[in-house]
Amino acid sequence: MMNNKSRLIPKKRMWISLAIILLPVLILLLLKLAGFSESLDFGKLSKIVASISLVGMFLLFMTQWTKDDGDEMYLQMPLSAVLLGIITGITTLLISSLFSLIDWLDLDYSHYNGFGLMFFILLIILSNFGQQIYSLSKQKEE
Repeated sequence: MMNNKSRLIPKKRMWISLAIILLPVLILLLLKLAGFSESLDFGKLSKIVASISLVGMFLLFMTQWTKDDGDEMYLQMPLSAVLLGIITGITTLLISSLFSLIDWLDLDYSHYNGFGLMFFILLIILSNFGQQIYSLSKQKEE
């Protein structure tokens, strides 16, 4: 059986994940402020930036948060966070599709695309996993 810790990114290298998330967005904003949005296809560039940021969010999820991440209890935490994220994403997609079908509330859900869904799922996963790590650290302090 392989050690699960070897597959995770060390916590001291978490800055790489954060840089992959934030740096492309900052560069895109600087390009827009500098006026390069007319010469560049800003829609395609923003999709590339969104894809790179999604990779950064995934790498942030793959970070080893505690030294006990190989224990069975710590292995259940990311699994439950992923399950919650997928269930929430699918439910949100179903509800928004139903709203779009019946034209309820006069909202347009046609802009809901794969990038939005992946971002939403990863955001739910990271927030749930972070909440679990935070509550576990509070329990250890007490």
